[in-house]
Amino acid sequence: MDQVNKIKKLFEKYGLTYHIVKFAAAVYSDNCLNEDINVDQYNDKLQNIFNNLSDLTLKEDMLMKLRKRAITKLADLLKCTRMMTAENEHKLSIRLLSNVALGRGSQISLDIGLAVNNKNNDKTSLVTIRPMRNLSAKEISYYALFNKLDDFLHSNFLTATSEDESIQKTTERFINDLQVNFPSTVSTIFRTGEKISEKTSAIAYCLLCQGVMDVDMSPSSAMEATKYSKYVSLMGVKALKLSLKELKNEETNEKKCNGCKCRNKQDLKEEIVESLCYACAHIIQDLESLDDLPEEILNKEKDRLQFKKMEEQIKDFLL
Repeated sequence: MDQVNKIKKLFEKYGLTYHIVKFAAAVYSDNCLNEDINVDQYNDKLQNIFNNLSDLTLKEDMLMKLRKRAITKLADLLKCTRMMTAENEHKLSIRLLSNVALGRGSQISLDIGLAVNNKNNDKTSLVTIRPMRNLSAKEISYYALFNKLDDFLHSNFLTATSEDESIQKTTERFINDLQVNFPSTVSTIFRTGEKISEKTSAIAYCLLCQGVMDVDMSPSSAMEATKYSKYVSLMGVKALKLSLKELKNEETNEKKCNGCKCRNKQDLKEEIVESLCYACAHIIQDLESLDDLPEEILNKEKDRLQFKKMEEQIKDFLL
């Protein structure tokens, strides 16, 4: 409660309207602004997700994506059309490099853009604005110091962890070390990221992070090469004689129980992976169970599978 009281005092000091919502409730509940219930059931689900993730890199990545979903949901409930975040140039540079290392290269423009429209939101047009993206962390610190502004610091999975325990922490150390001897490091990374960010009208969005998905990739792409390498590792020499499409069919046939078409939980996980970007697929594959994921994600996947099933049934009757 000490943290909640500090946040309340901070908002009241500056005369700002505020809503305090438990993170777990914002992730799982569709009515988190109005309900006054025990959130233990939501906390248990959230805790199970992070306990099942074996890697600190995946935990931090999952936390960021669930946090983004929660904020987007709250903005929708409050009927907001604009959302401002406080990332500075230094933080965005770290995010840019770490996300590229995680396989989110196609989402660079969404991660560092000044004004990003959430086109995946069906209910309203929500624009994320980053007004401090061109300011350094030092500039912001001096401004807060000279104007005697108070702030609030909170911890996460990376607080008090070793620099080698996650990709995000390693990237931060790498950039900080370069910045000491080469003061233009952060700005160079940031400007380069702006140039390579792809301006694309995406037709597919990730079910978990709501970011742009790589679709219609050529057989020679890095993504397809990674998938082929995975199948070769799992199936051995047999995989070298088959194409990537044949490998997928072969893997599906091996999972069937004595020729029947029953599907187990692993099959459901594979279906969901098809609706995820490369990085989010790694997160889901590391989970033992999908039961603790938000209902919104599971329901969207069920709708997609139902539509896919209907499409298969009627495709022979279409002209």
